[in-house]
Amino acid sequence: MIKKEFILIRVCLLLFFLALSQSAFAVQFGDVIGTYRGQPIHSNYQAQDGLRTKWGVKWQCVEFVNRFYNQAMGMPNWVWTGNAGDYWENKKAVLQRFPNGGSVPPQVDDILVWGSGPGRHYGHVAIISAVSEQSVTVAEQNWHAAQAFRTLSRRGTTISGEGILGWMRKRE
Repeated sequence: MIKKEFILIRVCLLLFFLALSQSAFAVQFGDVIGTYRGQPIHSNYQAQDGLRTKWGVKWQCVEFVNRFYNQAMGMPNWVWTGNAGDYWENKKAVLQRFPNGGSVPPQVDDILVWGSGPGRHYGHVAIISAVSEQSVTVAEQNWHAAQAFRTLSRRGTTISGEGILGWMRKRE
């Protein structure tokens, strides 16, 4: 009798954890998983190649940053900016650059830029949505299938995270 109860408990636990793991990815490609300053943030779960918006490839991180800076910040549409890791060089003429660990702290609406590296072949970009003494929160597409925001720890002008080059902001 104990063996049957043990097997039943194991099967129930297995089904529970299977359902839990699937619930994180219950979203579909293109579903809105959050908004920031009126701009929808879409899931890129099970990405579909070749689909575009006027701001870039659906629903990549670059598309969200381009759309946000165009719609919410009043910047021209950057139709082609390259990959996320290319922002640091390609946008330096129109955006101010501040290196991670430099002298200027991050601000809300800055673009946080990760260079390419392991797990970030094309780099990554996100919009800083909140700043505190200990952390920054970013709004982003194509980092997690069902989460639009992530918090990173911060110490002074250094944001923790492998590959963070720095942040960029609209010139005044």
